[in-house]
Amino acid sequence: RTIIACRNALGKIDDDEVAKKLSSFDGRCESLSSLTVQLERMTRLQSKFVLVFDGIDRQPDAPSTLLPALARLGEIIRKITVIFIVTAPRPRFLHLAGVPHLHFTPYDRTECLVLLSQSPLSIFASALSDDDRSEELILERQEDDAWLWSRFCGAVWDSLGKGAARDIVRLRIVCQRLWVPFVQPIRDGLSGTREFSKLLVRNRSLFQAESALNERIVSLASTPTTTKKALK
Repeated sequence: RTIIACRNALGKIDDDEVAKKLSSFDGRCESLSSLTVQLERMTRLQSKFVLVFDGIDRQPDAPSTLLPALARLGEIIRKITVIFIVTAPRPRFLHLAGVPHLHFTPYDRTECLVLLSQSPLSIFASALSDDDRSEELILERQEDDAWLWSRFCGAVWDSLGKGAARDIVRLRIVCQRLWVPFVQPIRDGLSGTREFSKLLVRNRSLFQAESALNERIVSLASTPTTTKKALK
């Protein structure tokens, strides 16, 4: 994947000679030695190259020598700079001391809610018809969406996200999974758009189940009747 990504990046250079040389790279790389050789050949086509490995510490079944070897590519190939984006690095996982690094602290509650509130989801599934599509009504819907979405995200953070969502992307995925069942009473005409406390009480089971954290978890409430009888 590294060779293919590098080849695709170099392929954006508008140069016939570069394109011709890139055609000789088939993407096969069975060892770190082969990776080093192919990268060294590619750097001849570019004065400077930056390799960014995102989530490299989550590589499955990776030997303990993989990351230190990749980190030393910049020492072997002078034109290459290697950057690792890691989640929870273990001590001395590069077998080096004093590695230059930037530490990004996790988002707190306020920061998460500010980021999530930038793009609120819509309460209603269908858009306004042409007859009802007035500027005043559109603005009212947008205000209702933003008002309810920000409070809903706060409830998700307090009940599920604080201890389970490991990043802002996953927290938003959890919010997206719970949003439709949360606003369903509004769509059915049973609650108003500003009755957040009423919605929270009605949908308290959403914030108690763990199915939103992992879509592979099937709650008993959503299990078919025949399956329930078999479980009994």
